[in-house]
Amino acid sequence: MSSRHSHAPTPSSSQPIWIDSDRALQSLVDTMVHQESIAVDTEFLRERTYYPKLALIQLAWPGACYLIDPFAVDLSSLAEAFDSSTTTFVFHAFEQDLDILDRAVGIVPRNLFDTQIAAGFLGLTKASLVNLLERFCGITLPKADRLTDWTDRPLRQTQIDYAASDVLWLLELKTTLTTELTKRERAQWAQEETDLAAAKRRLEIPLDDVWLRIKECRGLPADARRYAQAVARWREQRARELDIPNRFILSDLSIAAIAQAKPRSLVELGAVRGVDLRRLGPGVDQELLEVVADARNSNITPKIPTYESVAPRGSGALISLCTAWVYAKAHHEEIDPALIGTRDDVTEFLFGSESRLKGGWRYDLIGSDLLAIKAGKKAVFVTKNGTLALTSL
Repeated sequence: MSSRHSHAPTPSSSQPIWIDSDRALQSLVDTMVHQESIAVDTEFLRERTYYPKLALIQLAWPGACYLIDPFAVDLSSLAEAFDSSTTTFVFHAFEQDLDILDRAVGIVPRNLFDTQIAAGFLGLTKASLVNLLERFCGITLPKADRLTDWTDRPLRQTQIDYAASDVLWLLELKTTLTTELTKRERAQWAQEETDLAAAKRRLEIPLDDVWLRIKECRGLPADARRYAQAVARWREQRARELDIPNRFILSDLSIAAIAQAKPRSLVELGAVRGVDLRRLGPGVDQELLEVVADARNSNITPKIPTYESVAPRGSGALISLCTAWVYAKAHHEEIDPALIGTRDDVTEFLFGSESRLKGGWRYDLIGSDLLAIKAGKKAVFVTKNGTLALTSL
């Protein structure tokens, strides 16, 4: 690791530069806004926090690699670079990275490229960065240390090398993937999907719905569900405020047990399976009892959402046939079938109004086929080699 810098000097391609001062970060940002493409990755821990704890940001472009220490700088400075309309930020599987950067910086990059999404349009399903670099660039990355504590300082040289390797080849991979996508006239498809994925990335689940993620609670009788909802909501809110995993407060099983026992006193609460009053702490145990009491006085019973199919009775065979054609088309076109759509997407397309198959590249690829099958104008048949094909009637 290099020594502290007051500025962000231009590094050699083999030695990343460590950024641990606000002045050095601002100097780096001033350089970033002039780059056409920047590779990005993050390292984080989440074992003992509710929100992932950002421990490192890696950036690279030709001839340059930087490691930003989030514990030493004000990351809001990166907003200027992220908001650039002329710079594309390249990630691999960006969902978690974007969530973490959004919380740390305040915004996410405006222009994005995701190598995993791009690879999906070349027939690769959820491909790892290691596999993509070996396949398209002939690059073998150093093995990851799954037990690495990225919050520890100073980082070891092996950690630095590994962190840098995650971004040093991303731009070369982007170039190779873009070339292949362009040959197949799918570059725009990949960009549409990237933009859609960024816009729809997972947000925090509403507090009133967290109980639905607890398997033991979904099967509770109606009179116990409001207790499960109330206690799960309390646990989640407390976990967010303290920034600790919710299991550190109460286990899932404890919530289900409380919902069934409906305790009225600390003695009864302490007798509930999985509840340790000492772990809850003084005052917190009483607060939990008040949550249970409020649930007892409530007359609202939460319902378990059920999927109301838009499909008419007897349409199952048509839906299965169309879904099979989606997967056959994906195989033939060498596209990850998960990118095109699921059975639910097909059902909504044929009989509903909100399916993602109704527009964009998905409709161009498969939509007209499905409508023709539904209308009886085309039929799916099995070829001599056992694959599916489409013929006009």
